[in-house]
Amino acid sequence: MLRERVKAGMDWAHGEGRHVGRPRVTERARVMREWPQVRARIEAGELSRAVAARELGVGRRRWGGCWGAISRTLNRGQDAA
Repeated sequence: MLRERVKAGMDWAHGEGRHVGRPRVTERARVMREWPQVRARIEAGELSRAVAARELGVGRRRWGGCWGAISRTLNRGQDAA
């Protein structure tokens, strides 16, 4: 019974256009703030992607998608400026 009520609430929220589930990586202020420095360290060979994911608090399995999503979000911000 609890499961059905939770699912109904999630369906309702989704129908209202709200995000259901974990917050997107691009919505985390700390990740977006620290990303340029972390990316530079990765590209310089000072930091592995696994360690970078740990530092940013992002799961390693999600890292591949995060790399592109964060870069696209930051690039969009630069294009608008």
